Parts: sequence; structure tokens; C-alpha cells
Amino acid sequence: MAGSDPVVWPEFLAAFPVNFTVETNFKRTRIVDHPFGITRAVRGGGETGSLILTDASSANRLAALAPWVSIAVLIRSSILADLQHAVTCLANAPNIVFCTGPSKTAAMEGLLIEEVHGTGQQVALLV
Repeated sequence: MAGSDPVVWPEFLAAFPVNFTVETNFKRTRIVDHPFGITRAVRGGGETGSLILTDASSANRLAALAPWVSIAVLIRSSILADLQHAVTCLANAPNIVFCTGPSKTAAMEGLLIEEVHGTGQQVALLV
């Protein structure tokens, strides 16, 4: 079972077996039931490899950020050279999320802790 953005899923329906279950109504109480999520990225940052999501491009941001594996569909021509171009291009978007990989944090002892929250693996599906 997977969680998917309802706008994106119909484009990929034929690529999956008939009995494959996909939910387009993502519920917070069932996050662990979804091993991966599919959503659309509005832009890509070539310099950092970031996938850029906005509220306008992703109908359900939780489906994009909560599952362990996040698959973002990205149109090749929407990849920008660097983050400066991305910020300029998306200046009017009220919410922007730059997905650049698993989370990282450091403890007081200086220990690096990875993948504490958010996506563990970010996949870009270029179309």
C-alpha cells in the first residue's frame, strides 16, 4: 500500500498491478501503513539536488514528507541551475519545501544523528 497525491496517481496507475493499493486520502493516524508516497515536485535544484515542493504543486504535503520513501515526480525542464534561481522563480509561493535528503541533527555530545524525522529516502522520477 502506498500514499499518493491524487493529482499524480492517475498518471502512473497503469504501471502498477491491478491489486496494488494506493490511497489518495492520506491520514495522519496511518502514516506507518504507507511504505512510500508519490507526489509532484514543482522544481529541482541542480546545484544541490533538491526537490522543491509547493502547496500548489503537491496536493498533500504530508504524503510527500511522512513516508519512509518519498517519490517526487519532476519534469526535466523544471530543473533550475541553483537555489538563487529557485527562490526567484518561486517568490510568490507562500510555502516552499526544499527536500535535499534525510534529516540530520547533532546531539550535545557532538554525535551526528541521521534520519530522525521525515523521509529516509528521497527519489526523483524524471519525466
